[in-house]
Amino acid sequence: MSDNIGNVSDGWNIKQLGLVSGDRLPIIANIRVGEKIDDPNPKTASRPRALDHFKVFSPDLDAKKRRIVHREITAWLEDLEGERPRRFPIMFLHNETFDEAGNLMPSDNYIQYMGLYAGRKCVCRGDGGQAGGERGDAIVMQDTVGKNGKTYKAGTRLTGKCPCAKYDPEKNGGECKPHTVVGGIARAADGTTPIMTSGGIVVFRSGGIMTATEIKSGFNRFARLTQGFMAYLPFYLVVQMRPGSHGNVPVVHLESPLTEDQLIAVAQQRAMKQLTQDNEFRRIHLAAKDVLLLESPATQADVNAEFSPDTVTDAVVLDIEPDATLEPEQPVDEPGLTDEEIHMTDDEFFGNNNGGNEELPL
Repeated sequence: MSDNIGNVSDGWNIKQLGLVSGDRLPIIANIRVGEKIDDPNPKTASRPRALDHFKVFSPDLDAKKRRIVHREITAWLEDLEGERPRRFPIMFLHNETFDEAGNLMPSDNYIQYMGLYAGRKCVCRGDGGQAGGERGDAIVMQDTVGKNGKTYKAGTRLTGKCPCAKYDPEKNGGECKPHTVVGGIARAADGTTPIMTSGGIVVFRSGGIMTATEIKSGFNRFARLTQGFMAYLPFYLVVQMRPGSHGNVPVVHLESPLTEDQLIAVAQQRAMKQLTQDNEFRRIHLAAKDVLLLESPATQADVNAEFSPDTVTDAVVLDIEPDATLEPEQPVDEPGLTDEEIHMTDDEFFGNNNGGNEELPL
């Protein structure tokens, strides 16, 4: 049983919503396989229309609070894949890691969680439980009232309650669904990228149970092939229409333009390169420390003032003038050894000084 919601489990491989390392990059575009349509019926107005291809939207909203198409990335994608692109080229920024049991650990490339939503608000989020059937934990995200009339405050932990009865795998999850979030940079296998994408990531989100299963399986497969070295390798998000409980639905999975042998070879090259770079950076770091140790205090002070001004204060005296009132210490005359005594062996020296075999006085 996990201590914190979002820790990896043997079930859905649930991970905390948000980047594991805490390094949050701005989201510059959202990849979708559905879009909202103008519908006068308020009961169906919020439901998106399923698409058999990807559309890329800006995080910005129009006056009707609808997503705006990201023109630059859309033009780049259509040049590569046509007007109805079913593949999206993506590269991940992080490597994957495994625990001692060989399970995939949480990463910054993708996350999954069980989520119960009311409109756009997440009411409850859980870790999905264990593969053996043991239920996991959940956290109430919004104040809500259960069917038993009990009020659950936001932040309440529900131990051993996930998944609950609101999850129905026969109905694409039912009210509570597995949610998948994948993030990376828009970059083709040849290295080309759309303009206006530097410094940010594109994100794909899905609430489909089949997509959750296939994305998880894809990451497991490719992470094991590459021993976790997935950063900056070329991949595709690929959408296919599959039969669902309400007709055909878009299902997204992970592919790579490289063969298995190519993936293994490139991953090995990356591993060796990283090891070489780590050793080189460590050598440079140690050499730089040695150089700084040889510099005078005044030079070190100049370096600190230029590169680490926050560490320099006016109270620190860097140049110390000698006190003119102090007399220099005079050398003390101590009896030394004669040249003859210097070249004597220990026996000769001690024998000449204490009568041979007699012990030295203490």
